[in-house]
Amino acid sequence: MILPHGPYFTAVMTALVGTADPAESWAAYDSDNGETMLMEIVIYLERERAAAAGFTRGVLLYWDQVTGWQWCSCDSTGGGSDVHGLVGGDVPTPDSVAHAAALLLDPRTRATALPAPGTETPDAPAIALNAALTAALDEDDPATVRRLAHYTRTSGPGTTPA
Repeated sequence: MILPHGPYFTAVMTALVGTADPAESWAAYDSDNGETMLMEIVIYLERERAAAAGFTRGVLLYWDQVTGWQWCSCDSTGGGSDVHGLVGGDVPTPDSVAHAAALLLDPRTRATALPAPGTETPDAPAIALNAALTAALDEDDPATVRRLAHYTRTSGPGTTPA
């Protein structure tokens, strides 16, 4: 399955190079309750960098099209439940996410600078959407899908607008 938000995930991972742990990070497009399709991104930050910032069990970043970007420190299972806002906007630019992650990893700025204001990804100009984004329009907010479409114009295989 081609992920409608796969190119956005790739762009965020590129912006977080050296900060994110690609082996532990993932994106999914799945039904959360049998009714609503949910685009999700989970990015674990590199464990040594997280530990140096005071997150002894790690820290993860989480995005979906409903809540936007959030973060939480990991518990003993590798997950977490005490979530906090990371960066504003439905689809903030990858550089905005990377900037917020840097603020998160700096104990001097974490408490006062988060959630960071984000630069919202602009809607893509009127283009034909790829099949995955076209299908997502049936389930999701069209404005979010149009912002995600911006990344289909600039990212790898399987993302060329059809």
